[in-house]
Amino acid sequence: MAFDRFTELKIQENLTIQSHDFEVKLTIFAEASAKFLCFNKRWKLVGSRKDHGKRCQFSEDMDEKGYSRYRSVADSSYYVGFHSNGRPLGRNKARQKNSRCINFLKYDTEFSIKDHNSKIAGANHHSPKVHENLQQAKKKHQQNNSRNKQQTRRTPVRIRHKNHHRNSRRLS
Repeated sequence: MAFDRFTELKIQENLTIQSHDFEVKLTIFAEASAKFLCFNKRWKLVGSRKDHGKRCQFSEDMDEKGYSRYRSVADSSYYVGFHSNGRPLGRNKARQKNSRCINFLKYDTEFSIKDHNSKIAGANHHSPKVHENLQQAKKKHQQNNSRNKQQTRRTPVRIRHKNHHRNSRRLS
């Protein structure tokens, strides 16, 4: 997430949300680059080495779909938001409360669904017969995919320019 040319964060960097003294105020910290997420004086999102008080503190709102939104403690009309390329929203765009770019989901990067399912079902959650059928189905699927790839023939693409009708006329 590049904030500006002076303070850059890695794209898709893990952000840690910290609260202090059981308050509603949260700080967002990027561990790899050791920077806090803050608003500057012009209300642009920047990465800062120091926690600068209220401009680096956010309150969390949950919407009805389960998304988290983070608004500034200093001015509650400003939200944290990013474009799909990782760049922060401009100060005018960050104010739009219904924008999808300000919705966040929290997830644990160390969570493994395989480990979770094996803990819930016990060590032997697949009987040998079920496991064998699963392997056969995977093999069959792979064979069908390889056949389809071999049978697919690429046809040349015909490009027609905007004056294609002139080519068919006879010159007199």
